[in-house]
Amino acid sequence: ADIRGEETSKVHAALEASLEQAKTDQKDLADTAVLTEKRLGRAEKLTSGLADEQVRWKDTADQLGRQTDLLVGDVFLSAACISYFGAFTGAYRDQLVSKWVARCKEVDIPVSDDCTLRGTLASPVEVREWNIWGLPTDNVSIDNGILVTRGKRWPLMIDPQNQANSWIKAMEMKNVLKVIKLTDSNYLRTLESSIRIGNPVLVEDIGEALDPALEPILQKAIFTQNGRTLIRLGDTDVDYDPNFKFYLTTKLPNPHYLPEVCIKVTIINFTVTIKGLEDQLLGDVVRKERPDLEEAKDRLVVSISNDKKQLKDLEDKILKLLKESEGNILDDEVLINTLNNSKLTSGMISGRVKEAEETERSINETRETYRPAATRGSILYFVVADLALIGPMYQYSLTFFMKLFNTCIDNSDKSDHLEQRLKNLMDFTTQFMFNNVCRGLFEEHKLLFSFLLCTSILRACDTIGSREWNVFLRGSPLTFEPGEKAVDWLSDSQWKNVKYLETSLQSSLEGFTEGMKEASDDFRQWAESEFPFETALPGGWQEKVSPFIKLAMVKVFKEEKAVASAQQYVGVELGSAFTEAPPWTLDDVFPDTNSRTPIIFILSTGADPTAMLQRFATKKGWTPGERLHICSLGQGQGPVAEALVASGQKSGDWVCLQNCHLAKSWMLSLEKLVETMGQSSTPVHDDFRLWLSSMPAEVFPVMVLQNGIKLTNEPPKGVRANMKRTFNDISDEQWESCSKPQ
Repeated sequence: ADIRGEETSKVHAALEASLEQAKTDQKDLADTAVLTEKRLGRAEKLTSGLADEQVRWKDTADQLGRQTDLLVGDVFLSAACISYFGAFTGAYRDQLVSKWVARCKEVDIPVSDDCTLRGTLASPVEVREWNIWGLPTDNVSIDNGILVTRGKRWPLMIDPQNQANSWIKAMEMKNVLKVIKLTDSNYLRTLESSIRIGNPVLVEDIGEALDPALEPILQKAIFTQNGRTLIRLGDTDVDYDPNFKFYLTTKLPNPHYLPEVCIKVTIINFTVTIKGLEDQLLGDVVRKERPDLEEAKDRLVVSISNDKKQLKDLEDKILKLLKESEGNILDDEVLINTLNNSKLTSGMISGRVKEAEETERSINETRETYRPAATRGSILYFVVADLALIGPMYQYSLTFFMKLFNTCIDNSDKSDHLEQRLKNLMDFTTQFMFNNVCRGLFEEHKLLFSFLLCTSILRACDTIGSREWNVFLRGSPLTFEPGEKAVDWLSDSQWKNVKYLETSLQSSLEGFTEGMKEASDDFRQWAESEFPFETALPGGWQEKVSPFIKLAMVKVFKEEKAVASAQQYVGVELGSAFTEAPPWTLDDVFPDTNSRTPIIFILSTGADPTAMLQRFATKKGWTPGERLHICSLGQGQGPVAEALVASGQKSGDWVCLQNCHLAKSWMLSLEKLVETMGQSSTPVHDDFRLWLSSMPAEVFPVMVLQNGIKLTNEPPKGVRANMKRTFNDISDEQWESCSKPQ
């Protein structure tokens, strides 16, 4: 029985062991089944996820393959652009690059057909940040931004409109930018400390020659000594921080730098272009007229860049997980989930990006409808800017112009009809700019300004062709042979010019000399008339030619009448309001002034605005001697003037500094004084006004002129001008006090 019991126990134990084994096997099989099921699910996710990613990755791989093939040529051209094309304007840059691309293809260097600096070296997110910091959005400015940030040599920026200056200050503000001028007494000490601690430095308003003390910095003459990185500045070895950056800007519009300067720096031309300014003004117009569009556009830029960044981060994460994955890839749950999330996210983002790009296209189309107003503004600015070529005092900054342009947008007549609104805005802007600028011009230059304004507007809309303009300006070339003279009463030079007019403008003047020959007496009578531009051309030619061609004919037939005819031509095209600038009074000007903007009287011989200012100040309650302080500049008067300005800024008194042209040595101090006054951090009483007077002089600071309100004061010439000035100075009260009947 005992033996049987033992056997039974053994069998029982064996069966139990077998049962346990079977249970274990069953559990293993169940676990394997669950794992296989999970793997199957993950495999489905993996295959579907990778299938979607595969399409995108294949496209990306193909694109990268093409880019890799073209990389050598694109980078080679980008290096050439950074080295050479910074000093040129946009049109010349495009010509250079197209020639380089063509030459690369000739010698079988692989290069993109549409190779651009922006496409090769910039990312959209970085460009957007630059735009936020104040860099204009046009392609030339973006290329300039790349040249500044990617160049191996320090940038020297030609910046007459102060755009690069503002951008650098905003971009480097977080890095504690130091701003200096070479005229500062302690600028070398500031440079030394900045190099040591790695702060960026901006040198403003440099001339055509650079201080030899900057030589080691420009040449990056860095050396290592006892494990320290040093640079020799003057007589001192200074520790060099690799975070140090050096920027130089000049306000000279067309500086001439010697080759030894050019090879040490990257010269970059930041001079604003017509197209670039047009884009900036378009942004201003749309931001005020349709703020919803500008906000939507700004949101879209952020949304698209964020979505693309998120997509790139997901791709990077997947590639990292695939690289680091060990064992069976189907067991890596994090990778599978990331792939699945990537599939969902990329689907959503692709949809959003596509939708956003369509929305952006729609927004851009709507924005484009406002372009005519921006184009007009851009034309006006370049006409105004060119006045500096006529006289040293006719300086206007882009910032000042943009402020006036925005005032025009706010003050012009509104309309629900877009075309009417644009017409109102363009007409108001043209008239407002004309009146504003004319009060700072001498009489002899006002007609020239209105004529340039008129012809620039008409040339922009192709009413005046480039050939017509060139013929009008230049006349006939010396090599032109007119043939036998057909009309006796014309001089040889007149006949030559008439024949050249006919030859050059055949579409309008074909057969003109034949017609003139047939109606010789009528044409002679027209040419000798008192007002040839207003007199109809004989022989039916009045209807055949445009007013501009008729003006060119007046210039040829009776040159002494060309100036008067130009005035009549402006009246025909723009209206009589542009033929004669309205007289101004200080009552008209004063509402445009503020405590931070100087008012500058540009003097002429025999004119003194002091009495006029004293009368106006008395009328406003600023009694001369008590609240209006007048200082005539000259030897030793600089400190007196500075003390008066400092006192006036606190008390709200007015200060008038006369004859600035006599204080040549003090002009630098005046520039600093006005610059400090214009900064929002400087406390200035709201009632304070700074009045300046000067004869036209090269020494007068350009910065003060550009940001000031300019007024010309010259004695009226002739009875009519005298009467106009007299009537303009009479107040309404004086008119009303007259006892004579109206």
